[in-house]
Amino acid sequence: MKLFDYNGKLFGKISIVDLIIIVFIVAAAGGSYVFLKKNIDESKATRSYSIILEYRGIEENLMNAIIPGKTVYERVQNQPIGTLQDVKFEPDTEYNISSLTGELVYERIPGKYDAHLYLDITTDEDIYVGKYLSIGTKDFTGAGYIISVEKK
Repeated sequence: MKLFDYNGKLFGKISIVDLIIIVFIVAAAGGSYVFLKKNIDESKATRSYSIILEYRGIEENLMNAIIPGKTVYERVQNQPIGTLQDVKFEPDTEYNISSLTGELVYERIPGKYDAHLYLDITTDEDIYVGKYLSIGTKDFTGAGYIISVEKK
């Protein structure tokens, strides 16, 4: 049996043009896989950030448990992600409607505080302003929104 027959078909079944197209498609698919796998691996690389997390409505007795220098854990996977560098507290406030005048009034909530947690974290997840992040240390757990991100 000849390799190519009178009509130019390989083993009498597939033409040389079809064979070239199949080889091209397989090579393109293999090249695309290698290229995309490299990009996926690079996008999942671990990156370091300095972030500010706004943690609202903290009870007064919990304020002493938030200590700078502690290791911070991501609460969902319970993995260490960084350290708490600093914390700043301010009284928690909200808008209410005055029952006497019907006006919008900005009031302090007694016994509640807002905290800005300054964190240095290392993660392979996407970090952006507005992301909800659940964190904790050995002394407290909480969650809040990221209000500032700086890539290191």
